[in-house]
This record gives sequence, structure tokens and C-alpha cells, in this order.
Amino acid sequence: MLEGKQGNSSYIYEGINRIAGFAPVEGLDWYLGLTAPEEEVLAGLAKVQSYISIISVTFLLIGAIIAYLVAFGISKPIVRASKLLSITA
Repeated sequence: MLEGKQGNSSYIYEGINRIAGFAPVEGLDWYLGLTAPEEEVLAGLAKVQSYISIISVTFLLIGAIIAYLVAFGISKPIVRASKLLSITA
């Protein structure tokens, strides 16, 4: 904060981990600083992580299905041609 930049910091106050954010106020010689318990700041993180996991698994399944359909579409004519060649041979 003394360098005139914005930033954040963490510290322990009364046994509670806290996170602080600070930034200069444009046009004034002031700084705005906010602080909150770390637990409160990171409360929504677990929900976001579970959403990301669900979305990732969903896209992996969709990708696997698309890969199977493309592979089947490519291999079907090859298998058919192979059968025709074995009949004529």
C-alpha cells in the first residue's frame, strides 16, 4: 500500500485467517482497504470446483461419443469393402 499500488495480503487476527485488498482512489490521496475472513472469501470456491468437475466429465463423455461415431463412420465403409473383396477373391 505504501508503494501506491493495488494489491492484497493475508494475515491472522485474533486467531482467524483474513484476506485484505487495497487500492488507491484516483484523484485523491486516499486508499481503500477491505478485509474479510478467508473462510468467507473462499466460501463459493467448493461449489465452483464441483461445477467444473461436472462440466468436465460431461464434455469428456460427449467427446467420447462423438469420437465413437466418427470412428464408426470411417470404419464401416472399410469393413464393407473388405467383405466385398473377400467375396470376390
